[in-house]
Amino acid sequence: MRHRAILHNSFGCYLAQQVFGNYITNCMGKDVSVRDVAEDHIIQDLGFIPTIEKWVSNIPIESWMYGALRGQKQKVD
Repeated sequence: MRHRAILHNSFGCYLAQQVFGNYITNCMGKDVSVRDVAEDHIIQDLGFIPTIEKWVSNIPIESWMYGALRGQKQKVD
């Protein structure tokens, strides 16, 4: 579920539109709204379209997020 926090939100719909344009042509030759496709996908997955704020407010805060490890060499997993 965590991977959805990146693009499964209102900003993700905006980005999809920026990348693919306002409309794409489907296999039937019909122009379809990219925003509608993105929104429908998110609603199918989550039941609604959350904001980034909604996702971020539910992510636990850790010390590294405050820069507590700044200047220290870190081991890369």
